[in-house]
Amino acid sequence: KYKVEEGKVIRTEPKAGSTKTAGSTITIVESTGKEYLLLEDYTGKNYYEIKTMLELKGISVEMKQKTVENTSEYKDKEDLIIDQEPKVKEGEETKLYAKDKVILYLPEVDVYPNMVEENWTLSDVQDLAKEYNLTLDIKYEERDNIEENIVLWQGREPGDPIYEGYTLKITISKKPEVKEPEEPTDPLLPGEENSDNSENTEANNE
Repeated sequence: KYKVEEGKVIRTEPKAGSTKTAGSTITIVESTGKEYLLLEDYTGKNYYEIKTMLELKGISVEMKQKTVENTSEYKDKEDLIIDQEPKVKEGEETKLYAKDKVILYLPEVDVYPNMVEENWTLSDVQDLAKEYNLTLDIKYEERDNIEENIVLWQGREPGDPIYEGYTLKITISKKPEVKEPEEPTDPLLPGEENSDNSENTEANNE
């Protein structure tokens, strides 16, 4: 990285003031002008660390997402750089100067929607589970003011990455069970019990 004007001598080897015999080799290091940074292969590194390093050198950084086949491989690795532009070419040096742009790609991972606010049905959730090979852990809760089979709660926060093969807990609405009314028993009218007893007493006296 150089700041000396292009074409000017930065240093010599050996240093100035040294004594050399006739026929000795002297190396002259010439300035290339602007300060630059050699492009490296950033794949596999943390996006935010590389972004900070590049921007400190005045290089513009753009983040893009790239579709990945197996999202489960990127669990807890959402900030991992999986590709870049420009790419490092074998046997070549690419110099980055201030105001140059580098594009860094992160894995594009699908995320959970807000099933509650979007009024997802059990059928919607089952379709999602089938697509991502999720295991559903379903609980039901009685609600008399909500239609049946509506998502009341989801175990994964909206915006969380969807990883194949994971378990999704959800709570689904159902109507309260209708209890059969008990058949009422007719209470004895006043005097009926005494009337029966008096009839039995008269029969015994006879």
